[in-house]
Amino acid sequence: MPSETKKPSGKDEAGHQYDKDGNIIIPKYQLSDRQKAKKVPTPETGGRILNDRADRRDWNQYRDKQLKADPEAVWKVGEVKMKGENLSFKEWEKAADNDVTALQVRSDFKGSEYTKLNPNPETKASQALLKVMKKQAPHKQTGPMWRGLSFKTQQEADNFVGKLKEGINLDRTLTSFTTDENTAQTFTAGSVHGPLYLKLTKSKSLRKFSDSENEFVLPYKSRLRVIGKPRTQMVGRNKDIKETIIEVEEY
Repeated sequence: MPSETKKPSGKDEAGHQYDKDGNIIIPKYQLSDRQKAKKVPTPETGGRILNDRADRRDWNQYRDKQLKADPEAVWKVGEVKMKGENLSFKEWEKAADNDVTALQVRSDFKGSEYTKLNPNPETKASQALLKVMKKQAPHKQTGPMWRGLSFKTQQEADNFVGKLKEGINLDRTLTSFTTDENTAQTFTAGSVHGPLYLKLTKSKSLRKFSDSENEFVLPYKSRLRVIGKPRTQMVGRNKDIKETIIEVEEY
C-alpha cells in the first residue's frame, strides 16, 4: 500500500503547502503570465480552472512539475467538493474540471500515475476518483461495450476465464470498456492466447470517463458474470489466430 504520511504544517522542500493538521493543500492552481494578463478569475473567486486548451496545457505542466518534485504527491489529495448528482457527462466533465481535487485525480489517472492509482483502489486518491465518478449518472447502455485483454501465459488466461465463470468482483479502481471494437483490439497485442475480449451487454454502474477512445468505466467492486459459453473463432489472413469473446453482464 502506498505511503500517505502526513507532513507538518507549513511548506516542504518541494514548495507544497500544508494545513494545521498536516494535510497537504494540493494542487494549488497557479495562473500563468498569460492568464494574469487576461485577469482570469481564480477558482477561489468563483472562476473556472480550465477555460480553453491553453489552460489545460498550463495545468498539465504545473502538475507534472509537482509530481517530479514529489513522487508521493499522487497520494496527497484534498476533499472532493463537486456539486450536483446524477450529472450528464457534459455537466460532469465541466464540474470535474473546476474542482481542484477532481481535476487532480482525473488527470493523474489519465496520465503517468495510472499504474499507481488503478491497482490501489483503497487509497485516498483512488477513493476520491471513485467519488468523482459517482457524481455522474450511470450510462444507459444501448449496445455492447468491449474490453480487450492480454495475458503473459495461457495458464493466466485460463485461470481468469475460470474465475469469471464463477462471477468476480472487480479489484481495480476503474475497469475500462469501449464502444469501439478496434480500440479494444489494441489492448490484446502480444497475447500468447490470441485476442480475448469481454463483451459487456448489461450494466448498472457504467459511466463515461472520456471521449478519448470512447472510454467507459466500471468502479471498484462491481460484479461481473459470464452469460452463456465463451465463443471462439479463427481469425487473421490465414485463419490461424484464435479469438475468444466472452459475453458478460454486471449483476
